[in-house]
Amino acid sequence: MKGRFQKKYSILIISSVTLLFGTLAFLYLTNPILFWNKFSSGRAGFFFKHPSNWPVSQCSKSEVYQFEGRIEQIDFADDCCPNARNDSFGYIIVERINPATTHDIYLKENYSNWDYKMTQIGKKTAYILTPKPKDLKEAGAFTTTTNIYLIIKPPLIYTIGVTNPNYGFKNDKNENLFTFEKILSTFEITN
Repeated sequence: MKGRFQKKYSILIISSVTLLFGTLAFLYLTNPILFWNKFSSGRAGFFFKHPSNWPVSQCSKSEVYQFEGRIEQIDFADDCCPNARNDSFGYIIVERINPATTHDIYLKENYSNWDYKMTQIGKKTAYILTPKPKDLKEAGAFTTTTNIYLIIKPPLIYTIGVTNPNYGFKNDKNENLFTFEKILSTFEITN
């Protein structure tokens, strides 16, 4: 009797473990974001998820506060690089703005040479900006940012930029940009 009882429970345990691993494998293949790392910023009140092979560096307070109004900077690189844009895939910068500033005023004052349209980042309405073609020619090699995403939530503005889509992670620029769009889909403002 004891042998049959142990055999039944052994089969039950093996079946349960197999089902558990099968479920985890299915979830990983169908929604790998569930298994991504989570980065949280206590300084600026936001978080996002990212694949473990994407380095995320939070700049030190002294690196951040050297810029007036800036309260946070995250670089998608091995190290924070507050002034060098080709040394990272991109960045997130959070700055204080005048609470009375409207979206239109901010865009005109800061991005008059850029085209923009509405988009979603996480659950927030945002803008995606691209340099106007004539301005790219005039700027030459100086313009390295391919896209800028803005979430304007006075008194804060969240600027997310892609500077070098070929940096680091995979040798496929399109796959890097696709993964970055997934990262953006997890972006949440918590304050």
